[in-house]
Amino acid sequence: MSKAIIFLTILSLLCVLSTQYDAAVATKMAKASFATYCAADRLEDMKCGANCNSLKGYTFTKQVRSAISWAESLTFSTFVNNDEKRVIIAFRGTNTPAQLVSELGLSAGVNFGLCGNVQNAKALKYFYDGYNNQLRNSLLAQVRELVKSFAGYSFYITGHSLGGALGTIAALDLSCNGIVSKDQLHLYTFGSPRVGDVNLAKAVMNAVSEHWRVVHDKDIVPHVPPCKKNAFGQCTSDNLGSDGFLGAVNYAWHLGNEVFYNQDFSSFKICSNAEDSSCSNQVVFTSVFDHLNYLGTVQSCY
Repeated sequence: MSKAIIFLTILSLLCVLSTQYDAAVATKMAKASFATYCAADRLEDMKCGANCNSLKGYTFTKQVRSAISWAESLTFSTFVNNDEKRVIIAFRGTNTPAQLVSELGLSAGVNFGLCGNVQNAKALKYFYDGYNNQLRNSLLAQVRELVKSFAGYSFYITGHSLGGALGTIAALDLSCNGIVSKDQLHLYTFGSPRVGDVNLAKAVMNAVSEHWRVVHDKDIVPHVPPCKKNAFGQCTSDNLGSDGFLGAVNYAWHLGNEVFYNQDFSSFKICSNAEDSSCSNQVVFTSVFDHLNYLGTVQSCY
């Protein structure tokens, strides 16, 4: 065996090992995702109950809340751990019935215009517009300051539900615009809906050093908006076309690296391929309760 082949083999093994799923890290990201449902005054001294108690060593730095209307808002919070040299940016999920109704109205995709090198990628309009119009300027300004203040730290982007969708778009934005380098970016989402088309999914997966899409058993949200299915009932990206879709139904596509947990979180399966029918796509009957419960944390401030 040539030296070049040996080197490439070792490099491949190192790449696999470096992206191994860490359930303990995922649990911290889930706690941060649920903690950001709390208002800033509950996070300033990390007084948000069990979620904050599980984030020992982390300090809250800032929360940004942007109102879309009197009944809808989008929020992200940032936390820093100096011992772990880690910054967490956690996006809040849906928190009002009105916002849920708006999200369920997803039907159109828009071109991902935040980076010039992302070709033919589309994101669902509510997620894209919410991030771009409501949060982006504040996020980029804050992340630039965090990069200066915490040079060499890893940046973990996380979020539950709607927060997972916003975090997915933010991770791509931060990477493709060179604000945070790819090797510093990590993406953990919990119960995220499909965010865009297959081109967007590929772009995100190429933009971060690791990405894990965690799904709890029968959680209903990862099944919306529905994907296009073939004759065997499996999600397919065949013949979607760049614009040839009837709303989200014909082109929505998940990221790969799904971590599919059973009901009591005693075991999980990893599906590296997107839309794998042996992970959450095998579920027939879905559950709202499973969406509100991740890794021992129930969606609430406390």
